[in-house]
Amino acid sequence: MNFKILRILSTALITSVVSACVSPPLYHNVMSRPVPQIVEMDLKPIKVEQPCFPMKAIRQHAEGWVQVEFSLDQSGKVTELVTLDNSPPGLFENCAIDSMKQWVFEIPKAHQPDNRYQFVFKFELG
Repeated sequence: MNFKILRILSTALITSVVSACVSPPLYHNVMSRPVPQIVEMDLKPIKVEQPCFPMKAIRQHAEGWVQVEFSLDQSGKVTELVTLDNSPPGLFENCAIDSMKQWVFEIPKAHQPDNRYQFVFKFELG
């Protein structure tokens, strides 16, 4: 069975969230809670590391999401990364965090050193 992990959409969101998504799922596994809604704004990734998809999630046909918050240093690297929310709990956080640590963003013109940004990873089977 061929599982597509994630395809990055070039959408950045306020507190600045960028969404990662996959093609339509093979299984219609309902997530326990809806994905957080966040207002869009310009934040462009220039280096992206695709997140892993846990084998446990594949075996369970599980899908979900992880919302993270972070800062950017002067070179656009992710710093001060934390998980804000996720569904289902405990399944996708490590993959999201490991991936986001590798990302680099173009620094927005309005960027301030104390700005915090958010990103929502969507994990879907496809």
